[in-house]
Amino acid sequence: MEQDKRGAGVLFPPPLIFVAAIILGISLNMYLLKIPVFSPAMRLSPVLNIIGVSLLFFAVLLACSALYQLHKARTSIEPWRPTSNIVSKGVFGMSRNPIYLAFICIDLGSALLFNNLWILLTLVPAVWALKVWVIEKEERYLQQKFGIQYSQYCAKVRRWL
Repeated sequence: MEQDKRGAGVLFPPPLIFVAAIILGISLNMYLLKIPVFSPAMRLSPVLNIIGVSLLFFAVLLACSALYQLHKARTSIEPWRPTSNIVSKGVFGMSRNPIYLAFICIDLGSALLFNNLWILLTLVPAVWALKVWVIEKEERYLQQKFGIQYSQYCAKVRRWL
């Protein structure tokens, strides 16, 4: 298989999309209008904290597992570098995008921990931006590079869950 030099052509680290969404959500909550996910009168703070921390913990496990699988397969995590293999074991056998799924869980967990609806609302355009600016480029690249092998992987494993 011919070695490529540019990878999927993604020009920036995808986590920046989610970091920007969280920062925007926090800023909107502080400077525009404070909108909680749940009213403080409902006294759900301990439950929200437990769920939020659980989502963050799950995200870290998911991301670490994905990074381990990529390292084990000796392929690059950076979408601007060439991919040497299709990784289909471990968490990549359940989701084609486990690291991006981990970022979504980080946003959801942060929204609950901060009781900030803005973080949830900014997650929608963040996921859209990820799909358009990152995932679609990665999928075209992988299809072009690996052909039928990638098509078979996509037929077996969903994009998210």
